[in-house]
Amino acid sequence: MTISGSVFSEYPGDKVYLKFTIYLAVIGTSQVFAETRSIAPDLPPLKILAPSRLALGVQSQATVVFKNPLSVKMENIVLTVEGDGLLTEDIENVVGTIDAGATFSDTFDIVGMELGKQELVAGLNSSQVELVAGVTEVVVDEGTEETDSPTLPEAVKVTSVERNISVNKRVHHTDAYDMEGLVLRRGQLFSLTLHLAKPISAANLVTTAMFTLLGSRNRSLRSFEVATVSKPSGTELTVELTTPSDAEIGRYKVLLKVGVGENVTVVSDGLTAVLLFNPWNSEDKCYYSETRELSEYVLNTRGKIWVGSADSNYGRPWQFAQFTPQALDVAMWMLERLPAQDRADPIKVSRHIAAMVNVQDDSGVLVGNWSGDYSGGESPLSWTGSAEILAQFAQRKKPVRYAQCWVFSGVQTSLLRCVGLPARSITNFNSAHDTEFNRAIDRYYTEEGESIDSGDSIWNFHVWNEAWMSRPDLPPGFGGWQVLDATPQEESPQGGGFRLGPCSLRAVKLGQRMNYDVEFVISEVNADIRTYIVKENGEKVLSRVNTSHVGKNISTKAVGSSAVNIVTNEYKFREGSASERAALLASEVQSEVEVEISVDKEVLVGHNFTVVVKVTNKTRKSHDYRVRIRGRAMLYTGITGQVVKSSSANITVRGSQSGEVSLTVNAADYLKLLEGGNFIHFVAMVNADNDVSAVETHNLRLKTPDISISLPPEGLKLYQPASLEVSFRNPLSKTLYNGRFELRGETYVQPATVTLPPVPPRSLATGVLTTIPVKKGSVELVVRFSSNQLSDILGDVEVDIAGP
Repeated sequence: MTISGSVFSEYPGDKVYLKFTIYLAVIGTSQVFAETRSIAPDLPPLKILAPSRLALGVQSQATVVFKNPLSVKMENIVLTVEGDGLLTEDIENVVGTIDAGATFSDTFDIVGMELGKQELVAGLNSSQVELVAGVTEVVVDEGTEETDSPTLPEAVKVTSVERNISVNKRVHHTDAYDMEGLVLRRGQLFSLTLHLAKPISAANLVTTAMFTLLGSRNRSLRSFEVATVSKPSGTELTVELTTPSDAEIGRYKVLLKVGVGENVTVVSDGLTAVLLFNPWNSEDKCYYSETRELSEYVLNTRGKIWVGSADSNYGRPWQFAQFTPQALDVAMWMLERLPAQDRADPIKVSRHIAAMVNVQDDSGVLVGNWSGDYSGGESPLSWTGSAEILAQFAQRKKPVRYAQCWVFSGVQTSLLRCVGLPARSITNFNSAHDTEFNRAIDRYYTEEGESIDSGDSIWNFHVWNEAWMSRPDLPPGFGGWQVLDATPQEESPQGGGFRLGPCSLRAVKLGQRMNYDVEFVISEVNADIRTYIVKENGEKVLSRVNTSHVGKNISTKAVGSSAVNIVTNEYKFREGSASERAALLASEVQSEVEVEISVDKEVLVGHNFTVVVKVTNKTRKSHDYRVRIRGRAMLYTGITGQVVKSSSANITVRGSQSGEVSLTVNAADYLKLLEGGNFIHFVAMVNADNDVSAVETHNLRLKTPDISISLPPEGLKLYQPASLEVSFRNPLSKTLYNGRFELRGETYVQPATVTLPPVPPRSLATGVLTTIPVKKGSVELVVRFSSNQLSDILGDVEVDIAGP
């Protein structure tokens, strides 16, 4: 039996096969035998004609050849060619059509860029044939032997390339990056020195540089070419070049083309570079005119992240470590997951980083955990910087456990600064989480003062980021600082994913709806709190609208010091002003009774304290009031736990007068119930004899002691063991067990740990931490204490490490 090849012509040749079934029946019986065979058509090969050997730096050509085996025209043909070490960028050509039985060929340039055996891999796709592939090998050598490639006469013999790393890094403000290669900022001049076999003249000398952006597995993505200024001197040729101010950031392969007349030599020498944003360059979209502040917002490796409550907070030390090899590795890994054309835009890059710092959607760096159970990972309170987190992720590319908002922010600051964007961590006290995007937080209470969940919440504090950039996608005037948040709270309405920003601060202050996620941030810093009391019959009575509670003391580290910089006025107008109300469109509700809660401003954990509820009768008649006070342990996110203590009392208050009810809380009431952060949430419910009710809340942070750090008299010297004496007084009336001090110092000192014997009540806990400095320079040393009964006690000190 003969079968014509035309039966395949209507089907994709790589997917169709013929299935034959042969039946044999035995005459006179009921027996039937069958056997099935399948025959698939063979596709003709995709041939690649190229020289088998090629000298380093020499240009030649290769040709792809393919014959259409079908009896019909092949359509919608696309040819791709990859060849790291031979191609300056991958090839993707739209061929169109190939007639039935016709032969197609395409010729392209190749260059010997890397020594050793290199592969050219070609693929051809069409509507009729999904994939035909071909591969060939080219050996790139030093060129001492004759090659079978057609080469141009060598114009310039380059023996080596000097990267001038120390000079280039200093000019580009990248000398702190802990790596040997070139780290450059776009739009900035840098130089290379070519060492030549013999002197050359400047006459007719032309040099250019080809930058090829690399993706994952060093795959070439896209290229740009820049002209250079060449300065020959004897056997040295200095090449000065500047990348475009709008170039994509990332890892690049660099080729230099040096020619005299028509003779061109391509120089590779394994040249690579990392290209970053450049806030020092006035043509860059992230240009920051106050260049002295860039020492803080780009170059500073240590900072403070404010935590606590609006009236009792402190700067938690954080070591950003943005110049470590691991930080750069993670940043480049993130960029490789962003389309190449988006990597030039700080808007898209920063939004992408905000998404990939958390694990939601894209298997990012950190896993959030607010449960209190941190088995299988580390407590968020244990981290004092980004270095360990980024090192873990860089090694395994698996999410690191666990984080809460200040950890997400600290790591995001590290990565934003690493890629060159001015960035800072921002803390918003009394931060609203508005799930309905209506610029209001609705709170519901029973007449007994029990809270009813509404989905909305007020966090004691929330930490996000700001990055500096222009916003050409918005009307003029909305550039500058932009909010970015990597903590996974809500999916972004613009494009989805658990990320927030970049969101213009000016848009937030003016109450303007713009990209990205402005509405959510407006609520975070300026939402009104509407408090309802729910009657037994289900009726909801609006008791109060508080227009000033949300968005207090919005804080960041000051430039050049460890002090706090309050930036609240950058987010909103003065509370209660016409401009602030116009931005939010809300008003107060008048009430006949006013309730205030006060506690001593600084209460040390382990000590007793008193809560005072003040009830003001705003009518002219005397009224009887029932006052209920209840305190619960609380997470910083506003989630409450067990009751610490409660009480109730009846008081009579004359018209336009005030009365007070107090509640004494002993340390024994709360020590076993405290959640992370040492917060207690108090609710005071007041019911009047005229059926008027009012409710007020107050969040108390119990302060922890600071660790004292004593340095050796001789200071710290490179590679010389140094002992630090550390201590703090146990504030509890109970013994501390399994206590230990831990020392971290960015990448400048070796980590150190010392375990302690049991620490008796109210006594001094002391220890000696011995470390070895491994890097010169100024460093912030952070010491953390933890035990079964008390943890997250911190201390820090700045020190200069001198040479040996």
